[in-house]
Amino acid sequence: MTPPVVWMLLGEDLRRLRVGRGLTQVQAALHLGCHLSKISRIEQGQHRVTQRDVEVLLDHYRASPRDRAEADILLTAPDLEDGHYWDGSPLAGLRMAALTADATTVQAWNACYFPGPLQTPAYARALLDAGPLDLDPDQADQVADTRRSKRHPGQRLTVYLAESVLHRPWGGHRVMAEQLEHLRATGRSRRVTVRVIPASRAFVASDLTVLTMPASRPDLMCQDQMSHAGYYTAPQQLHRAQLVMAGASDAALDESTSARLIRDACARYGDFPRPRSTSGRRNFS
Repeated sequence: MTPPVVWMLLGEDLRRLRVGRGLTQVQAALHLGCHLSKISRIEQGQHRVTQRDVEVLLDHYRASPRDRAEADILLTAPDLEDGHYWDGSPLAGLRMAALTADATTVQAWNACYFPGPLQTPAYARALLDAGPLDLDPDQADQVADTRRSKRHPGQRLTVYLAESVLHRPWGGHRVMAEQLEHLRATGRSRRVTVRVIPASRAFVASDLTVLTMPASRPDLMCQDQMSHAGYYTAPQQLHRAQLVMAGASDAALDESTSARLIRDACARYGDFPRPRSTSGRRNFS
């Protein structure tokens, strides 16, 4: 049986709280009085966790009232036959970033802003400030920093961007200049592909991310809206998502031409300090 998405989200929350307290899975297992493998399965979303176990772990992790309330929401969420869940929590950004970091392959189509794995903290913070999330400054900084958290070893990232994203200066020109330079540096990685869909080529679809998860977890189709996120695991939804990605690939420019558009966008935002570049197969300079 495929684990419901809510198990995965609850597991990510519990892992985040444990790591935030500097505790290991061994310490959590000793406190709960269970085998280490149970903690691992809970955090991976492979084990239906009981309310009693969640309460014990939340006490051990000194969870805040907000984190406890969010756990209660997930514990009482219904198991939906079509495998979807709409997450309107203030923690949605953290959860989405954690799941994205765990994926072995990420495919993203974005028409409004750069996707989470490619965002600088300043750019992510500008998006959060423009949205409706009720976050205090520390929480907003945590979400922004997590948007480009450590990724799964060997993760392959493929991004299709609407050309308009290159010209929409969230946070102002300096933030956008830094963001574009970060995109150029990241694009040099052998495991990152960035392709631009020009305005002259018609392609209409909602922003979408497809996460290929490790074998023990279901793949996900995600709609990441910064302030909320939708998750889908049903085969028909995943098939539709792959059709969107195939359409984006057909409409997108090749990598070299895309790199030139990104370089030109950088030039338009002025000569701001640039991050150190990294080596790789493509030259974005």
